[in-house]
Amino acid sequence: MTNRSNMDIKYYRALFIYLIIFPIAGCIIGYVFYFIYELIGNYPSEFHFKIFVFVWFFFGLIAGVYGIFILNKMRKLNSKNK
Repeated sequence: MTNRSNMDIKYYRALFIYLIIFPIAGCIIGYVFYFIYELIGNYPSEFHFKIFVFVWFFFGLIAGVYGIFILNKMRKLNSKNK
């Protein structure tokens, strides 16, 4: 087993959160908004469900990729300051 520093462990944890948890949370939010849409009294179809879930999934994915971009930027700045 390799000896990883505490900073690397935090980096991999952040990667997991940004690239896995954000899109899953987006799917859950899309699912919730679908049921709110249904409760309001509209007549949703399978197409509406897919749109809600896919749009929120991709929003979570884009937010995660942007978070990784910022994290890598901060990591480079940190390595230059040392």
